[in-house]
Amino acid sequence: MTSQEVDLKHPGVKVMTMCAAKGHQFPVVAVYGVGRPSLSNDEDDAASELSRERRLLFVACTRAARRLIVFAKEYAPSPFLAGATEEFWDTESLP
Repeated sequence: MTSQEVDLKHPGVKVMTMCAAKGHQFPVVAVYGVGRPSLSNDEDDAASELSRERRLLFVACTRAARRLIVFAKEYAPSPFLAGATEEFWDTESLP
């Protein structure tokens, strides 16, 4: 759903893009498929894309009021989750 279509009074699950979540807050947020971003071969473009992807993930993660669940791609680890260690996060690998 788009940001305009979100019915915050509806008690069900809301599924939306990270961009559509901007400006909203939810008790529980699940971010799915966080992996290594595919970047341009041009160094300046790649740095810009990496920065944009990092900000987008930040927006998605900061929508959570009480609980954040991040599903990452084990075969393509994201540089954005490098600090997600057991010291600060409850981490668990799923089969």
